[in-house]
Amino acid sequence: IAGAHLNPDKTCLKGTRVGITADILEWIHNTDNEVSKPFFLCGEAGTGKSTISHTIGQNAKDANCLGAFFCFDRTFAAERTPSKALQTIAYNLSISFPEFGKGLVEILDVDPNISTSMSLKEQWNKLIIAPAKLITPSRPVVIIIDALDECGPKEEGGPRDMLMSLLINSVCELPKNFHVLVTSRMEGDIYAAVNEGLDTQLLQAQYMSNLQQTQEDIHKYVAHRMMTRKGAPGVLNESQCHILAEKAQGFFQWAYTACEALRGRGKAGLTVKKRFERFMSLSPSHGQDLLPLDKLYKSILEDVFDCNDPEAMSQYKMVMVQILAAFEPLSNLSLQKIQSSRCGYLGEDYDDEELDAVIQFLGSLFTGIDQRNMPIRPVHTSVHDFLVDEERSGEYAVKLQEGHQMLAISTLQLMTTNLHFNMCNLESSYLLNSQVENL
Repeated sequence: IAGAHLNPDKTCLKGTRVGITADILEWIHNTDNEVSKPFFLCGEAGTGKSTISHTIGQNAKDANCLGAFFCFDRTFAAERTPSKALQTIAYNLSISFPEFGKGLVEILDVDPNISTSMSLKEQWNKLIIAPAKLITPSRPVVIIIDALDECGPKEEGGPRDMLMSLLINSVCELPKNFHVLVTSRMEGDIYAAVNEGLDTQLLQAQYMSNLQQTQEDIHKYVAHRMMTRKGAPGVLNESQCHILAEKAQGFFQWAYTACEALRGRGKAGLTVKKRFERFMSLSPSHGQDLLPLDKLYKSILEDVFDCNDPEAMSQYKMVMVQILAAFEPLSNLSLQKIQSSRCGYLGEDYDDEELDAVIQFLGSLFTGIDQRNMPIRPVHTSVHDFLVDEERSGEYAVKLQEGHQMLAISTLQLMTTNLHFNMCNLESSYLLNSQVENL
């Protein structure tokens, strides 16, 4: 699955998360047969679990022991399913370990339909367990699964439930040199499953809230982002960096988002100092009405979109709902085509500046803003969750149903207008695809 693999750009800043990284690497290289094969890294949204997983993945890759890396993502829920995860993990293992690949090919020759099996247990046994036993145990093999909580809806006996069971109860069937690292938020079903696994000593777990030196690590990150600028003074001074790190209260995502917002453009008339003071009054507050990151997200939106301006809010919602409703992230160029098509269908005038009037202000909450052909997606799943929940985001909430309707009208209009016979301008329909150059 494209984009679900290891990303070297998402690793921890050098000198941060040293303790937990060392602990996990020690677990990976521990040859004691009594060491649990699964390791769960759990915590709230925005505490840095994914960054640690990518750091461990890069470490394992450099040590030539990374077997597979798979990242679930609610934005790509339609394609990043538990079944696709197992198939991708098996494929990655076959690339990394020839013995595994040979065994997998033999299994698929006997049962070519296994990849379409409705049984995750059967896929796990045939695609992973069986060929894994053919690997010579000369070095550790690490499988990393990031964001397990985003693998699908909570349904008793459903794919998510089954995958959790496999990761906790069946990983022990892997050879002794295999290790499986899983990161996840502590949602109800996952919390119960992990605690049960701890009670029966089937797994190891680390909770992000128990990590030492988190505030010091956040300060290092903030100082790196806000005090280092090529040929120019930093955005913040040392004292302000300390304050921002302290206000983050252990939430790396809060610090990241605040830094991006301070470095970006805000509402006319607000200096960086004023915006900094505003953000510092909105630090995470456990147990309050809003979730830890919500106040910051809302303040950033308030900073650039006036909720009392009906025209600005209408434009904001029109753009935002299409970004979030797409089953796969769309680029600025794709959104422009979709908007133009929709306007044509409705008989409205198309203004090619409407999208940019919104998108250019979203840089602290979305990636892909600066490049017109890059998919635009939330910097963190918590941004998506915040914006689709009206109780949390209030007037900045969007209704995905409206976005689906917009996209349906636009894409149908695009197909009606642009689809035609022989779109590839093939000279002959009697040739095989393989015979057509550059097809």
